[in-house]
Amino acid sequence: MEGSKDFALESDFDFDEFVALSAQDPEEFERRRSALIEANILAAPERLQQRLRHMQCRADLVRDSAHSPLDATYKLSTMMWDSVTGPRGLIESLNAFLQGDSSMLTPLPEKPEKATVLAFPGAKP
Repeated sequence: MEGSKDFALESDFDFDEFVALSAQDPEEFERRRSALIEANILAAPERLQQRLRHMQCRADLVRDSAHSPLDATYKLSTMMWDSVTGPRGLIESLNAFLQGDSSMLTPLPEKPEKATVLAFPGAKP
């Protein structure tokens, strides 16, 4: 199996414990939340991990910009539903696939793209 195992993957996650921790020690809550997320990303197949990190980054940005936990929940829920029902979302992609239109399907890259790093005059190494 690719990735690693963590207690969240073993169904030992205690929601009530995390609720209490968020109220009592927000820094420890955030540290453990981040560790759980990372463990779950690492448990995913390697080819999906970069995409999962990108999605988590977007979710974290939404959480950070929200006015309240309820606002964050609403915005994240909307974002998820948009990925299902919105333009180029899951439903539209599945319908296109069923109709034989492969233009909506994005293949996973075989290997990462490489770029040339340019040196700028006067820049310190």
